[in-house]
Amino acid sequence: MRVLMVHDEPIDGGYGAESYIRRLVDGLRAAGDAVEVVAGQIRHRGVGRCLDLWDPAARRLINDHATRFGPDVVHFHNIARELSGSVLSAARGVPKVMTVHDFRLIGGLEHHEFTPRGISERMSAAVVRRTAVRRLAATMGVSEPVSEALRAADFPAVATVRVPAQAPATPPKAVTECHDVAVVARLAPDKGVDVAIEGFEIAAVGKSRLLIAGDGPSRAELERRAAPLGDRVRFLGHLDATGVSDLLGRVRVVVVASQPSRRPEGSSLAMVEAAMHGRPVVATDDPAVLDVAASLGCVVNVPAADAGAIGTQLTTLLLDDRAAAELSRHGQANAERLHSVAAVTAAAREVYRRAIGR
Repeated sequence: MRVLMVHDEPIDGGYGAESYIRRLVDGLRAAGDAVEVVAGQIRHRGVGRCLDLWDPAARRLINDHATRFGPDVVHFHNIARELSGSVLSAARGVPKVMTVHDFRLIGGLEHHEFTPRGISERMSAAVVRRTAVRRLAATMGVSEPVSEALRAADFPAVATVRVPAQAPATPPKAVTECHDVAVVARLAPDKGVDVAIEGFEIAAVGKSRLLIAGDGPSRAELERRAAPLGDRVRFLGHLDATGVSDLLGRVRVVVVASQPSRRPEGSSLAMVEAAMHGRPVVATDDPAVLDVAASLGCVVNVPAADAGAIGTQLTTLLLDDRAAAELSRHGQANAERLHSVAAVTAAAREVYRRAIGR
């Protein structure tokens, strides 16, 4: 197949959605498909942000690529922030599918609803939602909660195609030989890194350290919060895929402290990557996190805002080799079966085939 992949941000950086797309592109090419990527060419600034609602230039960009490349299917990802819903009416006659990575198109907000950015975000999402319902041949949610919300909003032919994780870059150490705790997340309020730091402080087991990979707007505030713990908490900044893999392969436990009251998750790539490396996870009860946890079998869930519960579970997993090793085995086996790049690529290609047939 020939697949035109469309996203609003460059895919050579970023976080969850960008990692998803990079891995899917690699998987499709490995399967023999031709893939062209359109990502990050359009950027709206200042008064130009009104084009988030409908941008004719973005539509022309997709038309030009489709005319030159001749795709069998156009696969959209995030488009509401820069490209606008206009791109969904480009490439007439070519089947279109979309992966929805979070709840922004279906009610979730990244910014406060009464700020200018929040108002713009809500209006752009409404335009994309109405256009997508009419124009798409199929829709993919990254978790069952996302897929259920898409079905309730009348998106067509919804299927769950879960997030892909790569195999470890180097062989991980046995989990029983490791003693540190990791958080891999964008440093923003909804990721709950502040709650993870508090939970780690409560656990306070031996010489274990909390290693935090990621960057974002909350970094300075989080560094101040962690300062009393001294060098027991280290901020590693944004790591590339190899760096994340190396980190996950040498820690004992990973914490995913998502806070759904601040912003619900669409899925949890960090949790899947932890499982792929055979790491137990302590995670909150965000609905999408619970959905992923149920299939992995290596996750201990706790109430979202309960740092004490995180601390208790960290203490158990840091001290109990048998429990940590058992969760490690279950998680790695299930991650390889459900979330490998090959498995996710096969699921996406099946959606493409159905869209083309339809």
